[in-house]
Amino acid sequence: MMVKNWTKTAILAAAVWGQMAQAQTATDDVDVSAVVEATQTAAPAATTPLFLEVFINGESTQLIAEFTHHTNNRFSSTRNELTEVGIRPPFGIGGDVYLDTISGLEYVYDPTGQRLYITVPNRSRLPKVLSGSRRASHVAPERSFGAVVNYALATEFGPDSTTQDFDFTGLTGSVDGWI
Repeated sequence: MMVKNWTKTAILAAAVWGQMAQAQTATDDVDVSAVVEATQTAAPAATTPLFLEVFINGESTQLIAEFTHHTNNRFSSTRNELTEVGIRPPFGIGGDVYLDTISGLEYVYDPTGQRLYITVPNRSRLPKVLSGSRRASHVAPERSFGAVVNYALATEFGPDSTTQDFDFTGLTGSVDGWI
């Protein structure tokens, strides 16, 4: 039984060794200098889309925004993304906005943490209105036809001034209504 296991192991080792030898001879035929030149002359990507956690003035916005990292180490984002994170984009610039075009804005990119730390003056921030009140949904009144009748009755009991007995002294009532 033990001999069979050793035999299987030896056959497996020989097969792996044979595959490694074939791979070695295949790489001997490749001109390595051509591969190195090809990788050095290949143009880097012009832009890289990034999804980064945004910190503004040292506080997390709890939001992740899409930015584009350009080859000249500039960052841009869309007007909508900047508005969502609370940054006022400059007027007159449509589409993508470069961060260095925003007055007073400075940023630091953390590639390992996938974060963008932005320092910006308050004049370049958008106010965010938070309210704890709930708005009740407007309920339309129910409309229908009907009639209303109101009535009131009152009686008076008390002593009679002539007999000094406790007696009924008066009754009043009113009725009103509308349709």
